[in-house]
Amino acid sequence: MASSPERRALRYLRLEFQPQRDFRLVRVKSWRRSGALWWRRSAIFRFDSDVGERSTKSYYVVVPTPGATNYYPEWGLTPEQVWNVHMATELLLYGMAASRAPGPSDAEHLAQARALVRSELPGAELARVTLDQVTHVTDRRVGIEARSIVGHVDHGGVRRWFGVGDPPHLLFGVEVHPDAVECLHFGTVYAARGGD
Repeated sequence: MASSPERRALRYLRLEFQPQRDFRLVRVKSWRRSGALWWRRSAIFRFDSDVGERSTKSYYVVVPTPGATNYYPEWGLTPEQVWNVHMATELLLYGMAASRAPGPSDAEHLAQARALVRSELPGAELARVTLDQVTHVTDRRVGIEARSIVGHVDHGGVRRWFGVGDPPHLLFGVEVHPDAVECLHFGTVYAARGGD
């Protein structure tokens, strides 16, 4: 018999796509958390589908309790990284986080980004380091305040993405899809602060 998270995942996917479609889910991660955190129980499943694509792709479907089920392209991410993307997506959707364009007050973060790029990509043009998005959350439920700044640098004909701000500082490889970068870094910062 299917588990409750698996039933929720299948119901969600059939509503999103086709009711008669047969989704073969593989559970890749599940956990329970105690305490006052928002997400007490969660499961992540992987499935392959040709939905909306010309060829079959891998996806994850995230089933948190409580919270909204959602699916994401695999984007070359681990299940833990997909969970971070999901957390950040929910925080943004429920208005607990706000994003803005970078401005003059982010000069310190630009310096951090350039230092990160200098150490990780020797020879990269530091003048080409660009900040793209600043995200900030104050989660009074669990006493967390976090800030995430994401940006990119073009080096050797390839766009590389990074995240700076509150620890951790990360440089993402080219396999990470640009759509995932903001939520991936913001969710990672939020989790590092104890919000997962």
